[in-house]
Parts: sequence; structure tokens; C-alpha cells
Amino acid sequence: MKFLSSPSSRLCAAAGPAFVILLYATWTGGRISLGYWPQPSIDDPQNIPGLALPYLLIKIAQLLTPAAALLPILTAAQAVITRNPEKNWRLIDAAAITALHAASILFLRWDPHSVATWFAD
Repeated sequence: MKFLSSPSSRLCAAAGPAFVILLYATWTGGRISLGYWPQPSIDDPQNIPGLALPYLLIKIAQLLTPAAALLPILTAAQAVITRNPEKNWRLIDAAAITALHAASILFLRWDPHSVATWFAD
């Protein structure tokens, strides 16, 4: 087994950054649709024309992203408990995926353009 060699590891690794990209793409779509940057408490993302599908995808991603962050940790723990010979690779995968999710969370906490605030209100 190599670093992020399984499709599930790659999917879990992509989930956090993909959520951030999808959120910003929706915000950019709102800019295109409205003619100005959407503002928190004024422009609701579900009411902007053309954003129904991205809005739904983000809502689904909100439900699945925590599972994608937790799954590698659980598989690494299972590998350690069962003394799987691939445990080192699973631990490295879990650490990398956790770091990607943490970076995504920190970026959304920083939220330089108030995109997360706009979507959440």
C-alpha cells in the first residue's frame, strides 16, 4: 500500500478542500447571477437564480464531510488494533487527511470574504 493509494483515501482527502471550493464556486455563481457579490443576511443562497443545484450539493457535503474526516482515523485505529502490516501507511493517510480537513476548517474560520457566513445565515 502506498500513500493515498485507495480510492476511498483519495475521496476522503478531497472532501474538505472540495467543500471549500464548492462553497466559493457557489458564491462566485451568486456574483454572476446577481451582478454583485452576495452579502450575508441580504442574499440568501437558496433564493438566488441558478444556485439550486450547488446549494443542494453543499448541503449534502455538509452531511458527508465529517464522515470523510473520521473514516481514515477509524481505519488507522483498526489497523493498529489488528496489527495490520499496512498500519504505517494507514496512519500516514489518516494524518494527511486530518491535516487537509483541519486546513479547510481553519480557512473557513478565517473566512476572508465572509462566504461561510453568507451561506450559513
